[in-house]
Amino acid sequence: MGRRVNILAGCGFAGLVLAAPALAGECDPVRGGEGLVAGVVDGETLVLGDGRTVRLIGLKAPRGADALTSARAALEALALNRKIELRFAGRRLDRHGRVLAHGFIAKGSETIWLQKRMLAMGHGRAYSFKDNRGCMAGLLKAETQARLARRGVWARDRFAIRDAGRPRAMKGLANTFQIVEGRVFGVTERRNRTYINFGRNWRRDFTVSVPRKSLAGFSRARFDLAALKDRRVRVRGWIREINGPAIEATHPEQIEVLEP
Repeated sequence: MGRRVNILAGCGFAGLVLAAPALAGECDPVRGGEGLVAGVVDGETLVLGDGRTVRLIGLKAPRGADALTSARAALEALALNRKIELRFAGRRLDRHGRVLAHGFIAKGSETIWLQKRMLAMGHGRAYSFKDNRGCMAGLLKAETQARLARRGVWARDRFAIRDAGRPRAMKGLANTFQIVEGRVFGVTERRNRTYINFGRNWRRDFTVSVPRKSLAGFSRARFDLAALKDRRVRVRGWIREINGPAIEATHPEQIEVLEP
């Protein structure tokens, strides 16, 4: 996306020393304490010994039966009964009182960034929020590695990247998180939104909509929405049925520009 991330090297913490290379060039979250992982709820949720529930932000693991098998087992193998350092790159608590953090485990001389490792193993997809979108560059890179190798979820059709040029194939995907890829036909502004259209017929074709209140964030990131015309992009978010299928983009990290 052409954004530059400034990195502060080295991150020590009492009782848990993390090697600088774990974050070099990827992320600079704020240190926020540590705890012992006493339980694993699913592929993205931990319970600490002091009773706190931690949501590993930036990672969307499979839910339901999938979450109770490979993703959960993988996270247990990485974190259960180990000391974890929590770091923050956005909002720290959700409305349920869960801690929203990046988790780091020291294992011998190695530092394991839990979200990145889970994505690299194919146990989920990179996922950001408007108020919690730090460190996405490293997470997207790990996701790409797993996808190219067809690891984990990427070997299953239900998690495949959707073709923006085939809106009918997205019928029935409303209210599900999807990644959609295609070439932008045009970018228009109407009323309180900017629309990124992937076809001539906005009543039928796939569309990305950006609320006016979110435009300032794109401007600060020097992300020119109008310049997306004729470029191939990849968009992630929740599918809504508004005429054709649509995704609302509230922050730049939802849109990857695949061509210069």
